[in-house]
Amino acid sequence: MNTHWTIESIHRQEQTVHLIHRETAIRREFSIPGALHAWMKDDLLWVETSHGYLWCVTPLTGHRRRQRLSLADHQDSLGSLSGSAVL
Repeated sequence: MNTHWTIESIHRQEQTVHLIHRETAIRREFSIPGALHAWMKDDLLWVETSHGYLWCVTPLTGHRRRQRLSLADHQDSLGSLSGSAVL
């Protein structure tokens, strides 16, 4: 599915991920502690962190969920980083 959001940047020191909506130019900034990699899938922002968590953020509403990554999850997520932003 095509996403309307694009990752503009990831700032490790500020611990933020910046997005822009391609059609409306709306910008969003999300604080994600320890952000390492980020990618968009089905209009959701996915962020892998150095703390062993995977965050799922809905850019439009700001709703977020976090889950602990297992080693197998970590390897799967790294294998699917096509079109992702990496620090």
